[in-house]
Amino acid sequence: MTIRSTIILFAVPLFLVLAIINGALLYFQERSEMEHALNDQALATAVTAAEFISEMDNPREMLAQPVRMKAMAAAVRRIEGLGGLYLVSEGKDPLALFPAESGWNLATLVAPVTATGLGLADGGPGDRWISALAPAGNGRFIAARINAEPIFARMDAIKQDILLIVVGAGLFAAALGWFVAHRITRELKINKQSLQSAGSAQKAAGQAADLSIRESHNLAEAVKLMEASREAAESRTKIVMARRDAVRDVQGALAETRAALFAPVVISAGGVELAMRICGDAPMGSFFACSLSESGGALVMGRCNAETPVEALAEAADVRRLLELHLPTEGLQASLDLARAAHDLDVVETLEWAQGTLAGTVSKLISIADAPIADVVDAYGRGNGAIQPGVLLAGLEIMLAPTGIFAAIGPNGSGDGRESGSDIGLNVKDRAESADVENLAN
Repeated sequence: MTIRSTIILFAVPLFLVLAIINGALLYFQERSEMEHALNDQALATAVTAAEFISEMDNPREMLAQPVRMKAMAAAVRRIEGLGGLYLVSEGKDPLALFPAESGWNLATLVAPVTATGLGLADGGPGDRWISALAPAGNGRFIAARINAEPIFARMDAIKQDILLIVVGAGLFAAALGWFVAHRITRELKINKQSLQSAGSAQKAAGQAADLSIRESHNLAEAVKLMEASREAAESRTKIVMARRDAVRDVQGALAETRAALFAPVVISAGGVELAMRICGDAPMGSFFACSLSESGGALVMGRCNAETPVEALAEAADVRRLLELHLPTEGLQASLDLARAAHDLDVVETLEWAQGTLAGTVSKLISIADAPIADVVDAYGRGNGAIQPGVLLAGLEIMLAPTGIFAAIGPNGSGDGRESGSDIGLNVKDRAESADVENLAN
């Protein structure tokens, strides 16, 4: 459905329901008020006649006199809507003070103790009355009734008014819904045009100025901002890609690939923390793999020999996958034999331990690097053994910028929160010289 039809579909029933509810309240309130008014009129007539007759010793004889009967008839004719007024005595026929035009079965009436309204008696069109009784002394009572047809005539007129109100409310709701939907669709159309023509800032700004709904105007501004951000991001991406394409070579691609395959790793299990990373311009065949569990673990580092750097990197990734698959189930030696059978491995360093065998509170540093670098790294590890393995390797790469494969293993959360050895900064600009670290270690 369209926005216009949706708004009209919801607005029209709402207004109709409200109009019907208000009409029903008006109808029943008006009817109740008219019934009470006619009931009060009937009671007043009955009580007045009863007070007049209660003063007579023999009302039948006195009212039979022509003068009194004529006076009584003249008085009751002035009561609007009176449909009958009778004096009812036990054992005697009712005396008509004002004869009823239609039948009224007075034999079913019982003498009241006090003045009582009998309410509406509906015998159909032309025979609808509101009656009242009032005691007149000595077992006598007066029965009076008022024509109730004005109630129903008034109710018919109110029904017509309610129908007109409901129809008018429906038309008003349809017109209002159409107007609101037209405004909203207009704003959305302008927003759509702003989005489609976001490349022309002046045109988009002119369209946004035509918006009169604040939220729609804000939406248009947000759309323009998102479009500008998208274009800026696309432009930046194109510039970055062009710059990379200009300097891209095989060596750079291999370095990025290895950085993704062999990103620095820090894992913990069984109270042991193990950190591994490849630093500097290490051969493409360099790899590391481990298996760490609550009961112990194993670590393997080494290099794969291959004819090209691409093949070496591929073999290194395959060796790592093979070792991590078999170390947890087949152990260190069997897994290493499988790796040697499938690949040409060179310079392999291994470490296997069981839970509780790594005593002490210092981290152990393991490396595969050229001799001068290995000596400096060993000195660095001895001087900073109280540092956690992950932080130890991060500081190693920042401060020494070594080339090789490195791993550090130690208790998880080693030490008491205090670091010993050299102060490790994380800013590359603060990298210390290798000679300074050697002097510190010595």
